[in-house]
Amino acid sequence: MKESAEERAKKYLELGHTEAENHAKTQLELYEKHVQDKSSVTRVISEFFKRNLIGFAWHYLKSRFGKRHPYQAYPRNGDSGIYPLQSSVPSREEISIALLSDWASDTEESDQVAHLTARYAPDYTIHMGDIYFVGTPKEVEENFTAPYSSWYYGASGSLALSGNHEMYSNGNAYFQHLLPAMYAQVGETRKTQQAGFFCLENEYWRIIGVDTGYTSVTRPLLEIISPPDCHLRKEQRDWLRGKNW
Repeated sequence: MKESAEERAKKYLELGHTEAENHAKTQLELYEKHVQDKSSVTRVISEFFKRNLIGFAWHYLKSRFGKRHPYQAYPRNGDSGIYPLQSSVPSREEISIALLSDWASDTEESDQVAHLTARYAPDYTIHMGDIYFVGTPKEVEENFTAPYSSWYYGASGSLALSGNHEMYSNGNAYFQHLLPAMYAQVGETRKTQQAGFFCLENEYWRIIGVDTGYTSVTRPLLEIISPPDCHLRKEQRDWLRGKNW
């Protein structure tokens, strides 16, 4: 039976706020899809333990108990993280920016938002964070980097911040797969986003994107009783202080 738009929306609105819950939901999603494709009750029961319980345990242990991806900051590869805020049409002074978050739910609703974004063709698109469910490489690929993904890439730039969901898999997919796909135009040159914070500026405006996602996830299981403080890292503070805004 096909899932209704209301049911899909409810599923994503009722997400939990701990790593364990979101990892479990990821495996449950895989299990539900697998059940739909199977007709044998015996195979469904056996696959439940293989894909849902064992799969969840393996993914959680592999992702959550490993090391976080090393934090990336500026300068990196000769990049300062400051990019010119420029129109994609040289003769046009106006600059448009689309801010989107909680992407990668792969629902009809997100596709509709993508089509609406494409309709206005903003110069920049910025993802504010949270790739559901746990920011895995597969989720990044299906919703950002694959040719069939619905994410709209602005002609002047497409940048991304990290939310807590990206860190449920220790930030590996965010740093290794998403950031290399993000960029900002510097004249005719396309600069790849090097870190989880940045600045777009011209003589009138300065837009600073700073993420607190890297520090939003504490040690495995402890997040249930000890909420994160989401503080800025020293690298971010030094970058902000050193630019003489």
